[in-house]
Amino acid sequence: MYAPLAFLFGGTVLIILYCMLQRSLGHRPVLVKYQENEANDAVVKQLASLRSYRPVWWGVVPHVQTIVYSIVGRFGAPSPSGSRHLVRSADGTTHAVDVFEPAAAYADRDAARDAGARKMDDGVAAAAAAAAAAPEERPTLFVCPGIASSSRNAYIRQLVWYFTGDGFRVVVFNHLGCAGPDVPLTRPKIFSYGETEHLREVFEWTVARFPRSKMVLVGFSMGANMLVKMIGTHPELQRHMVCAMSFCQGYCCERARDWMSETRTWYNRLIATKLRGTVRAHQETFERHAGTLPIDLDRVLSSSTMQEFDELFATPIHGYNSLAEYYANQSCKQVLPNIKIPLVLVNAMDDPLIPMHFLDVAVDHATKDNPRGMFVLTRFGGHLGYFESKGSWLNPMPATEVWCDRLALEYFNAHLKRTSK
Repeated sequence: MYAPLAFLFGGTVLIILYCMLQRSLGHRPVLVKYQENEANDAVVKQLASLRSYRPVWWGVVPHVQTIVYSIVGRFGAPSPSGSRHLVRSADGTTHAVDVFEPAAAYADRDAARDAGARKMDDGVAAAAAAAAAAPEERPTLFVCPGIASSSRNAYIRQLVWYFTGDGFRVVVFNHLGCAGPDVPLTRPKIFSYGETEHLREVFEWTVARFPRSKMVLVGFSMGANMLVKMIGTHPELQRHMVCAMSFCQGYCCERARDWMSETRTWYNRLIATKLRGTVRAHQETFERHAGTLPIDLDRVLSSSTMQEFDELFATPIHGYNSLAEYYANQSCKQVLPNIKIPLVLVNAMDDPLIPMHFLDVAVDHATKDNPRGMFVLTRFGGHLGYFESKGSWLNPMPATEVWCDRLALEYFNAHLKRTSK
């Protein structure tokens, strides 16, 4: 009768020892690559997050951070208030764009801390530092969320709260079909993995609306692919950008297709559920145009994998002749060499969706193609997790602040400080 208890006790001890060992190895990014020059060296010195990442203890177990992120998003994420704007594209598509004004005037992080302008413990952003920028000159963070995401998702709400509390204006590009029931589709189409024209139009709208604001950009997963692809496809826009960041993207949709179909069945079906759910949320619109669309809606809504959904829906709805052609045109890989602004590409070794052999593209960009590029690889973090410990390492609740948001804020502030000199 004692055998099951002994087995349970022994298993628990082994898990704790494993977590302690792995966590001790996860404090530092495994790899930071960039071309050594004065500009890069000066920025890296200001990135304290590169010297310390302490994942919550359960975050060292493979897949756990990714699963927790997919279910919870972020722990204790607030719901900041912003203003919604509908931007009509040249092809008649309507995009919902959410703008969040800063909770305090902008000053660099050190000045804000010295002035007592930020209290992270209770989430209060109070008075601004004396040297803060005028409202129209406050920096703007342009955000492209992950697949099927919008400003309603917890990880985006957390990001908005974190940056507006530090004096940034935040503009969120809500993916087509994902902005909520109050924003119907004006054309029978939803987002794709690498569509850049609508993203470009919304970014240009942002620049026109805030012409005196310095623009920094961040993308997550699929949104990172879209954002980087837009920057590389339209290099003329780079004059409006101070710098950009990409988190947890795979750089090549063709590679991702093969990886997901061969080894990641559960995640494949989970993402397919999100894709079907986006179409189902606008089912009336698609049924209204049924006679003019090259799709069988019933088959689309019963598709079980990403590849099946993409073949039945995305390929024909976006005007491609084959699934191979669709995937070949969705990746940022081919336009990365066109990017010359400061760009950080961040990935995690334990990301179950992005294996290590995908990351040669990011390494080449940082070490060969872009003198202002940087590649950061962490041991842990999963896919968009990056949960950190809170207090004692035994505490199972992670901190509200996540490592990737903190790194982004440090990086953007470092470059904004350089451009203000």
